[in-house]
Amino acid sequence: YTSDTLAFEVVACTSIDPDSPMPAFQVYPNPVSEELTIEKIAGSQEAVVLKIYQITGKLIHQEIVDFQMLDKKTIPVSNLTTGTYFLEIESGNHRIHRKFSKF
Repeated sequence: YTSDTLAFEVVACTSIDPDSPMPAFQVYPNPVSEELTIEKIAGSQEAVVLKIYQITGKLIHQEIVDFQMLDKKTIPVSNLTTGTYFLEIESGNHRIHRKFSKF
């Protein structure tokens, strides 16, 4: 069994392309205790699929959010146990992932 892992860190973002097919999002607070906020800061005006996964890879939350109607979405997470989770934001064929901690 072999596994390839790619790790990277964004040190600075100097600009956001407003014509990019994938919207740019901020996810906060991190760590979180009550509500996780997903805020669209640039990009297309379309619906996205939000998914939350446990660290084991198990999907525990999924919903479609129409960012034509709003710029910010909050997800209650107070019912989650303390630990590390992954948020996936899917727009068309594009996906971005954010890791967050629940305390």
